[in-house]
Amino acid sequence: MVLGYNENGQQKWITQNNTMLVTQHGRLVKTLGLTDNLQQVRNLSQDPLANAL
Repeated sequence: MVLGYNENGQQKWITQNNTMLVTQHGRLVKTLGLTDNLQQVRNLSQDPLANAL
């Protein structure tokens, strides 16, 4: 797995078989290429990890 993109506060990780995992502030927020993809995460604007320091 490699970090393919770092865009708009999201990190897009790509696997060898072209699956993509998208993280934001260390949380998984979206997946692409899996049998059952994570489609939506709610309340990211009030994520306590966004301003952890």
